[in-house]
Amino acid sequence: MFTDLLDYLAYLGRYPAAIFFLAAALILFFRAASSLRVRFQHQSTPVKGFFLIASDESGERVQSFPLFHTSSLGRALSSDICLNGRYILRHHAQIYLFNRRWYISRVSADADVRVNGRKIAGKHLLKHEDRILLPGCEFTFIDERSSAEEIGVDFEATWTREQELFDEDARGSRGAWFCFSFFYFLIYAQLLLLLPGEPASLKMMVASFGGSYYILLFLFGQIWSRLFDHFDLHIYYVLALLSGLGLIFQMRLSLLNRTKPVDWSMDRWLRFLQSDLIKVVIFYFVGLALLPLLISLISRTHFLEKMAPLCVVLTPALYLVTRFLGSDTAGTGARLWLILPGGFSLQLTEFAKISYLIVLAWFFMIRPPLRHQWLFALWAGINFMLMLWMPDLGSMMLLLPVTLLVFTVMTSEYIKTAIILSGGIGIFALAYRILPYVRSRIHGWLTLWTEVNAQNDQIIRGLQAMAQGGLFGLGLGRAEPRAIPLASSDMIFSFLCEELGLLSGIALVMAFVVIWLRAAYAVTRIRDGFSCGLILAVSSAFFVEAAVVIGGCSGLIPLTGATLPFISRGGSSMMSKWILAGILLGLGNRREEERYKSQ
Repeated sequence: MFTDLLDYLAYLGRYPAAIFFLAAALILFFRAASSLRVRFQHQSTPVKGFFLIASDESGERVQSFPLFHTSSLGRALSSDICLNGRYILRHHAQIYLFNRRWYISRVSADADVRVNGRKIAGKHLLKHEDRILLPGCEFTFIDERSSAEEIGVDFEATWTREQELFDEDARGSRGAWFCFSFFYFLIYAQLLLLLPGEPASLKMMVASFGGSYYILLFLFGQIWSRLFDHFDLHIYYVLALLSGLGLIFQMRLSLLNRTKPVDWSMDRWLRFLQSDLIKVVIFYFVGLALLPLLISLISRTHFLEKMAPLCVVLTPALYLVTRFLGSDTAGTGARLWLILPGGFSLQLTEFAKISYLIVLAWFFMIRPPLRHQWLFALWAGINFMLMLWMPDLGSMMLLLPVTLLVFTVMTSEYIKTAIILSGGIGIFALAYRILPYVRSRIHGWLTLWTEVNAQNDQIIRGLQAMAQGGLFGLGLGRAEPRAIPLASSDMIFSFLCEELGLLSGIALVMAFVVIWLRAAYAVTRIRDGFSCGLILAVSSAFFVEAAVVIGGCSGLIPLTGATLPFISRGGSSMMSKWILAGILLGLGNRREEERYKSQ
């Protein structure tokens, strides 16, 4: 009777849980969308205190041009400073901000660019009143900060007002935390009620883990928002929402609906459950503890910029080590795991994604010349071939769209983007032709609605689970995870929708959209190309990976083996996501006034 009562309470708890989860996501979504709209309307401005002054043939200064963090000069209509002249190329030169200094460089090797009468070949550091000579054009680089402050223009006041607007925007999103708190304690209480009374030590472990994790989330949010001036509470609340949900669901999968082997004693079974629970929980706590260290390091130093050249070598090296030393522990045909002493495994490809994104942002922090674009294409092509060799279809489906997006935004080269897209399609076609693993995945997806076979059985079970859950779900603990293969990792979205409903699934999608919206907000505020490119890359990686997992579970695209960030089980995957979150929050915390050194 008592068991039936607990089961009924879990069934009733699904309604408020789904409503509070959706409410938290809606608040964050509308606040993020609103702040981005206002930012685009009022704050998408050039870098204050710096500009170019054009001179005519007599040397008289006739026109001023504002400077953005990357300003292109040339005949192309897409140039920030559009020039006319017989010897001016379509993309002639660019002036950009990097590592708190301003530089000018040629876009093409044929471009004639001179600074103070001397022809430059590579990048050249600009100083106040440097004369920039292009064929038929002359400009003077102006740093007006010192002279403007002498007559009462306070640049610090502009940044102070910026901080006030940021803090006001953060306060408006605090309602999401209250909704998250209600949601968290509702499903956490359901989990505790459903756990058996004996042994009491196991229930105490779950109570201590879940309670302390919420306390840490609350305290860290309060402390970090005061220590870091531009700490983005919107993104942090999304991380709390995702990781809190993931922690409770992974504890639920570790403890409920599991069958003790017949030949195991109760003590051995208890030790196994406790060990499995600790393996799940530890990565959430370690990742949360890493966040302040990563934010401090990235926001106050230029560690990532210095690491970029090393990552050029590190990325293919990680794939090569995985290919030759990796094992197929999941039985999927992909050799992605390195077996370590003590029964642990490490997936280096998850960390290769991070180094790939750093290199991507480093190459396209400015509009690179054509030869640099070819160098990146060669480097990226090598990495994609290594992914095919393992094979690792999930990494390809994540990194290729992110590469296209960053390349398009940072260069505005739409024709080249179409060419790269065609090349990506060609790579997938090649994978389909030569890799049986890829062919089986595609075959299962294509026959999803016509027949049931070994390749699509997993997706069909996931769709059935989602349909059975309906809008509000069956309630925590009421579904059978063994009915869906890989319910704790690849198919976690289907299982989540079965127990918490499609409304919670929609809220989950909105949470990842919020990360991207807030990243776009940060890009409009930060003024150096590397930070902008990496913010765009990391936020897009979160969104694309979530879309790949949700699309695979929903039958919209083939399954890839990717993991849902912060929710799917996996040590290496979980740690890499926390590192990316630290990078995203750290880059967003870089203050604009700290981006400039004396010229």
